[in-house]
Amino acid sequence: MSTKHEQLQLGDLNPIASDDGTSISLVDPAAVSQWIGGSDLTSPEELESFLQRYHEHIFAAVEAPTIINAHSCAEQGHIREFLEMDRVLSANSLVKPFTQASCRVGRWQLRRLRPLRDHRMVKQYLEASDAGRVRSWHTLVYALVLSVYALPLRQGLVHFSTQVYESLIRNASYRVGLSEGRRADLTQRMERQAVETTQRLLTVQDSSHQGLRVC
Repeated sequence: MSTKHEQLQLGDLNPIASDDGTSISLVDPAAVSQWIGGSDLTSPEELESFLQRYHEHIFAAVEAPTIINAHSCAEQGHIREFLEMDRVLSANSLVKPFTQASCRVGRWQLRRLRPLRDHRMVKQYLEASDAGRVRSWHTLVYALVLSVYALPLRQGLVHFSTQVYESLIRNASYRVGLSEGRRADLTQRMERQAVETTQRLLTVQDSSHQGLRVC
């Protein structure tokens, strides 16, 4: 493997952004709030309520399980199941507001893996993406990166959630008049909740072959 491959650390990864300026964080939190059954964001209380809904309906129900399942597929070399997860995400209405940004970020990050085309999963996912057979969701690409670079899944999930919540809170802070102190407190609380959810999901995966492990 190359030196760059060996030296990649979790801190080097931003799973929700690319160097060309595209970012999942560009998605308007207020629009997402309305999409998942909430109201427009006009106060700190509404922001907190939105984050709880996001955590329940998006992170815990879609993003984290997707990363866990995709990582399992990548570890076992199950490309067919991995590609099917891309199609399942494309049909999931909950992530519709993120589709354009997620897939642009995912394609950009996937292209960065081209030097590793000797890796079968990377090669086949790249080919499917280039041919337009899959959308290359950023959660799937992130799971693939964790597997290819042998980065720990648990820490990877925590890193992912940290990036997401910091971004959502930062983008909405001015809109709702969130003070610096309250912003820091809210960020820490959401990160703790994400850690607890990650632990619970991984425990389910470890204890049941019929749980989250789909590959």
